[in-house]
Amino acid sequence: MRAPTIRDVADRAGVSKSLVSLVLRGSGQVRAEKRDAVLEAVRELGYRPNAAARSLSERRTRTVGVLLNDLRNPWYVDLLDGLDSLLSASGLHMLLADARLNRRVGHDLAGPFLDLRADGLVVVGTLPDPAALDA
Repeated sequence: MRAPTIRDVADRAGVSKSLVSLVLRGSGQVRAEKRDAVLEAVRELGYRPNAAARSLSERRTRTVGVLLNDLRNPWYVDLLDGLDSLLSASGLHMLLADARLNRRVGHDLAGPFLDLRADGLVVVGTLPDPAALDA
């Protein structure tokens, strides 16, 4: 069974796709009865917005990469907790990588973040070769 789409929500609610989009973005331009119909259709269908599609239209992924020098450092737990709270409050998600492990297996440190089109990168700790992040 395929996941419900924004078109399915619009059909169920009896509205246009653009109105569904307005409701999902929290626009105040939608009448209450239309908003309620859309939200009910979302609940009934179990609709979840497609983050990949949204990323294409907005030209941003709402993700921030976090590259730790060594994930085994226990101090990073508190740092990651605080950083995740800040990112979440801004509607962003965290992608996490361990530079030590990536170096050990010969992976490009910045590559995964570039491939996933992360909107930013936070580097935590000292990297032996900062030039590895030139990309």
